[in-house]
Amino acid sequence: MRGTRTPARKRKSKPARKQTNAAKLAARGLRHGRAEVRTELARRATLMKAAAVPGRGVVVAEGDSWFDYPGTDVLERLEAAGFRVAKVAHAGDRLEEMAYHPKQVADLVRVMRGLKDDGHTPRAIVLSGGGNDLAGEEFATLLNHAASGLPTLSPQILDAIIGERLMFAYGCLIGRATQAAEEIFLRRIPVVIHGYGYSVPDGRGFWGGGWFLPGPWLQPGFHLKGHMDVQANTKVMVDLIDRFNRMTSTVPKLDGFEHVTWVDVRPVLSNELTGDRYQSSWDNELHPTEAGFEAVADKFLEVLRALPES
Repeated sequence: MRGTRTPARKRKSKPARKQTNAAKLAARGLRHGRAEVRTELARRATLMKAAAVPGRGVVVAEGDSWFDYPGTDVLERLEAAGFRVAKVAHAGDRLEEMAYHPKQVADLVRVMRGLKDDGHTPRAIVLSGGGNDLAGEEFATLLNHAASGLPTLSPQILDAIIGERLMFAYGCLIGRATQAAEEIFLRRIPVVIHGYGYSVPDGRGFWGGGWFLPGPWLQPGFHLKGHMDVQANTKVMVDLIDRFNRMTSTVPKLDGFEHVTWVDVRPVLSNELTGDRYQSSWDNELHPTEAGFEAVADKFLEVLRALPES
């Protein structure tokens, strides 16, 4: 019939495309990653606000897990105190790796050149190393067997490792850092090194250790050589750490190392077994707690704040 319009055929709407499982996972991962960064930035902002200090200059840092530990470590506390940190540090690194591996010196030079390009001269170079050269799988080689009747620590082996091997490696590492600074910044930059504190070989690894988690690094060696008393083993650790500190404290007194300062962290980390008081200082056999790292960082800050600004 004329004048009558046929109703338009309704288009069928396409069914909504179902989000694949991969897309859902990726979206969740994206949100999770963003949230983690927001949390970390907020945490760092809180630290900086609590410190309420102006910028104190740049510090170049090379080292082991004391400079590269999950959560709080020495370098984070230095940042909270106003220092910018240019980091070349990796948890688990041995002093010999820092001293001799080509990649390590390449990274150090790259970081320093980056600072130079940005118009910055480091106020200091801080170094941390040697703990991983003594602890871990090779720790038992430092010990005589309990049934031998010999002293627990082998003085000949310690002299060879600490007095020769690690002393040479420290000299090489400081030489690398010093030469790189002189070539790039045309001046000798102060270097700060440290010993370690009196740790307790109680069998605690990272987050308790076990399975794929690192540690423990000391107790297994003691037990392998028949030394089962944690109190006696803690005294042995005092002797070992004192020997290491004697080596590192000697470095600034040697010719050519006048620009080096040594930091003694032993007084700020407890090894008191009574009531497990040491656990307020030590998170596990090798690493301080957050409070322990803060106390160690304060010792570094005493030295760094006394240095002239770049």
